[in-house]
Amino acid sequence: MDKKCHKHPPSPFYSYKIFILCEIKGGKLYKGIETLDAKFFSLKSIPELSLDRITKSQLKIITDRLLYPELGAYCE
Repeated sequence: MDKKCHKHPPSPFYSYKIFILCEIKGGKLYKGIETLDAKFFSLKSIPELSLDRITKSQLKIITDRLLYPELGAYCE
């Protein structure tokens, strides 16, 4: 997803986002240098979003493709 195509707050940075569906095979989830925490959430219990990073409309695009795979890939 192209950041400029979505309603993010103004930012000096420009970015593209790539979302990849993954499957847990084992191990443990850890936070990294770019995150404060790392957790899994159901679609109904997602916490408040950081609008600098992701918007509700972007989340809907992603979840629609999880729920309805026949929609296919989303590209901007």
